[in-house]
Amino acid sequence: MDLAHNKTLEINKVLRDELNSEVNINILNEKKIRKYLYKLEQCNKTISFQDSTIIAQKSEIQELKSQVLNLKKLLRIALEDVKKKESYILYLEQELINLEDEINRLKTRIHEICSHRNILEDNTDMTQRPPQLY
Repeated sequence: MDLAHNKTLEINKVLRDELNSEVNINILNEKKIRKYLYKLEQCNKTISFQDSTIIAQKSEIQELKSQVLNLKKLLRIALEDVKKKESYILYLEQELINLEDEINRLKTRIHEICSHRNILEDNTDMTQRPPQLY
């Protein structure tokens, strides 16, 4: 029995060594699992934060697109107003030219009337003065 007992003790020691080795491997693996779980949690937090950021940015982009559309509409209206005003300015410039022409015609006519009147007055003065003898 001594031989069987020794053999059993030897097998028992080998099995205990294998068990201790497996326990140590399990402890290392559990540490790795905890480390990976922590990394996974950090990654999930990062993803969640980035999702929130993306959603906020999408919302901001949507708002900016809306503002761009509104500004384009206002710009189109402003350009139409500018065209109308330019057209009106051209009309007013033509009116101004026409009025300046009319003023020049009236000045010329006034000058003609005044000249004609002066001639008539001079003639009237000559007829009323006694003739001069030389």
